[in-house]
Amino acid sequence: MLRIFKGAGVLAGVALLLSACSGGGGTHANNGVVPSSASSAQRAPRTVGASTRYSMSVTPADSAANLGQITGGYDGNLYFAEASHATNCSTCSGRISQITTGGSLTEYTLPNYSDGMGNFFPVYPFAVFPTYGDSKVWFLSADGYFGWTLTDGTDAAIYTLRTLGSDTSGTFTAMTQGADGNFYVAETGPERIIKVTPTGTASVFNSSLSSGANVGSLQLNSDGNFWLTERGTAKIGKLTTGGSLTEYNATSGGGYNPLEMFSDGTNLWYTAQAVSPATGQKLVEMKTDGTILQSYTITTSPAGIGALQPQGGTYVWTINDNISRVSRSTGTVNDYTLSPNDPGTVIGGLAVGSDGNLWFTDRAHNQVVKVSKS
Repeated sequence: MLRIFKGAGVLAGVALLLSACSGGGGTHANNGVVPSSASSAQRAPRTVGASTRYSMSVTPADSAANLGQITGGYDGNLYFAEASHATNCSTCSGRISQITTGGSLTEYTLPNYSDGMGNFFPVYPFAVFPTYGDSKVWFLSADGYFGWTLTDGTDAAIYTLRTLGSDTSGTFTAMTQGADGNFYVAETGPERIIKVTPTGTASVFNSSLSSGANVGSLQLNSDGNFWLTERGTAKIGKLTTGGSLTEYNATSGGGYNPLEMFSDGTNLWYTAQAVSPATGQKLVEMKTDGTILQSYTITTSPAGIGALQPQGGTYVWTINDNISRVSRSTGTVNDYTLSPNDPGTVIGGLAVGSDGNLWFTDRAHNQVVKVSKS
């Protein structure tokens, strides 16, 4: 059901510089190929990168904005989700917010979804997806609200994905856009991929994922297929544009659940978390035939979300207890500690900005953090 809201809100924003820390379907193929390079990464200590923290500025401020994904827009700014409401408005929606590389912060409160029968429901987005040429930032909430807002906040549209059969209990976990211009959304409980047109018409694209798949990352690759991580089954999925699914083991021998993923233009790179005990992560490179090329141990720290971002063609960045830069050719890891003054950081999203710096959302401290790379 489509509900479009005109003039849907007022933008407010003030940049708050808090601190700067100086210093640096259906086919299941199990692949068990031994990686060509399976050595553990060599640790290489590095000085701490200078970090700058920015707080949310909507008044009254949330005690916890529950910050979600952050990603770069085509206008050079970064956009992120806030899956919470103002403390004095429990019926208000969350926000899609913008921060410039100079630290100017603008937060836009989404309108509530209307079911057309006089009922209004708050929307709490966690995922953001800017699109090119139309000044839109698309978003997704865990309970199935999907839509867009303009980058200046002057218009928005919200749709519900709770219209597919009798199901009302699924949780939505990831989204991407296909070459056909439609959006593809992952759902868990039931496990399926939903196709959504830009005008909000939804249909089931694939429902043959393994039980408990719990897709974490979903993207369109240069081979024309969708690739996804299954956080609950230790699988990597390849989904054709016709909806046919092939699943591969995420690591040789299994035992690691894949988390975040990116494509280098040819192959897939992803983080994989040890299942039991959950005290280690690997960085894995996989070919599009399911062959594992590289598998590096990048941390033995407790479980994290495995946030992952490439830096050119040489390195990748990930965050767990610290920020780590990993060489994609040698597996060498450079560690950067997170701000020692703010322990307990909980990462909601990670991106490389147009300024070349690393940006992430810190849910525990209700802040967006810029880390100068060195």
